[in-house]
Amino acid sequence: MRRMCFALTLLAAVLVTEMSGTENYVWLTNWETPALFPGTALPFRGGDTLWGPVHSNDWIATMNAGGQPVFYDVVSTTKPSFRPGSPNPAGIFLGGPPEFSVPPIMLPPDLERLRTLAMVRSANFEIDGQEWFAELADDTLYVAHWPVGTPRDTMLPPSYSLDLVTHPHVFFDGPLDVRGVLNPNELFVTIGSSENIRVLDNAIIAGTDTVTGLVPADATSALCLASERSIIIANTWENGRENSSSGSNVVITAMLYATRGSLEFEQMNDVADPYVSPVTPDERGALMITGGIVQWRRGFVHRSNNNGTGYRLKLRYDERLRYWDAGVSDENALYPDTLFFVDTRTGETGYDTLVIEGTGAFSGALASYPFATNATYQFAGPFTVPVSFTPPFPGPHTGVLSFFIGGQYHSIALRGNGVSGAPPIAPEIYPNPFNNSHR
Repeated sequence: MRRMCFALTLLAAVLVTEMSGTENYVWLTNWETPALFPGTALPFRGGDTLWGPVHSNDWIATMNAGGQPVFYDVVSTTKPSFRPGSPNPAGIFLGGPPEFSVPPIMLPPDLERLRTLAMVRSANFEIDGQEWFAELADDTLYVAHWPVGTPRDTMLPPSYSLDLVTHPHVFFDGPLDVRGVLNPNELFVTIGSSENIRVLDNAIIAGTDTVTGLVPADATSALCLASERSIIIANTWENGRENSSSGSNVVITAMLYATRGSLEFEQMNDVADPYVSPVTPDERGALMITGGIVQWRRGFVHRSNNNGTGYRLKLRYDERLRYWDAGVSDENALYPDTLFFVDTRTGETGYDTLVIEGTGAFSGALASYPFATNATYQFAGPFTVPVSFTPPFPGPHTGVLSFFIGGQYHSIALRGNGVSGAPPIAPEIYPNPFNNSHR
């Protein structure tokens, strides 16, 4: 039995790194399969262009439809290859060859730090049973609210206004609609919500080129939209409703966080939906994002419904934000070192033990399948955490060990390799992930 010791303090820099000290990605996803069709991977395809580093903790799928997706920076995944069924080559890689079997990157479980930062400046909005609207207007945020489930009276004046110079972190408990233009000079603004954020129109830094999505070269402001659920592109006239009949394209210059949801679009024209567009097709233009996307699950931005519904993604990195701490991740959240299990036969179980040094009580731990732990509450350290690995099939496996010490969340990456004396089998068997009806 191997024993590994992790000192969960900021001094243990050799073993762990601070989340806020890592670079931001243009694309960071935990699962590439949407909640709507959890067995179907959404592929990058022709017309998709991504500038900036891309990482997924899941299989990345691509398809050669209307050309190949283009990646201008490094693409990495925890998996040993692109998702089976992807073409070879899987895309056009202008930032170097893809990197496979890299350690997972943990997403923040919630926005607790942002809530706290907003509360310190009295910019935490919480009224039971209310929906919220926030509009960026230069260096001011105008805020309105109304009862959940009723339409907003757009003729009423805003309920509040916030000076964004003195209130850079804002949080809403409830659903949030947002749009607007931020002053380009020295404002670093993060707007968060405990529920879904709907983007009603462009959310940009002033001076942004709305044709290309490029931020002005001399801009020094930064914007982040963060949801504990999903970020949704609303089906408004400004956003291309009814096949772009009164406008098209959506431009967002921000880091987007959907910590337990997805970036997706509204009213996808499924047959059973309460609203289905009377216009066919319902192509709403391009979704141009300059910044980055962090999401728990990949969401749809385009479907084949109505002979084409939604947006073509143009995702460009904002180099200015590579190391920006937007206040979303816990500044003391520690990213894991990795616990490796050597080759383990399928159906058999390998065991290991972690000894964790830390102050405060240990909450017990959870390990994701096919790993397991029976660690329970421990009052004082060092804490002993047994971990097991039972591979269901040959090949690499990844997981996460999660726990709290002294009320602070921590996680350690788990990796193992399943082996078998029998001929190798495919690690996944699934329907064609590129079925046109689910695009």
